[in-house]
Amino acid sequence: LTKFNFVCSTVFNIRDYGAVGDGQIDDTHAIVETIAKCMEGGGVFYIPTGTFVVRSSLIFKTNYRFTITGDGLSSVLLWEFDDHLIVILSQDGSELSHLTIRDFAITSRAVLKPLDKFAIYAQDLVQSQIEHIIINSNDSKSSPVSSGIAM
Repeated sequence: LTKFNFVCSTVFNIRDYGAVGDGQIDDTHAIVETIAKCMEGGGVFYIPTGTFVVRSSLIFKTNYRFTITGDGLSSVLLWEFDDHLIVILSQDGSELSHLTIRDFAITSRAVLKPLDKFAIYAQDLVQSQIEHIIINSNDSKSSPVSSGIAM
């Protein structure tokens, strides 16, 4: 987080809302709480170092600018269900612009994903960046992640 200058942006750290990040405890509720606060007026949704278990879709629905960022490969969202992981939608159906999604990993574990489900699904994004995101599977018994990002 210190690599970037988020001028005039409030940082919403998922640990501050109760996420543990040990790769065992379900962090979904804490992450959803963090998203709700961030979506009230925009800001930086921050995924610190850790492995955060997610068991339902994380829906970012707003008309405010926001950033989703982590600490690189040490910030992991563990995707343990068969629907989209991160969903980004505008509040009123208009285009969303100037969003940044960067510097974290998504690991799929133990659940076969349908071909039409994505790690990141974004609707109506323009003039936005998605960079330095790793999407993979850590379970040799499941099929590889078939669909990474849809915009």
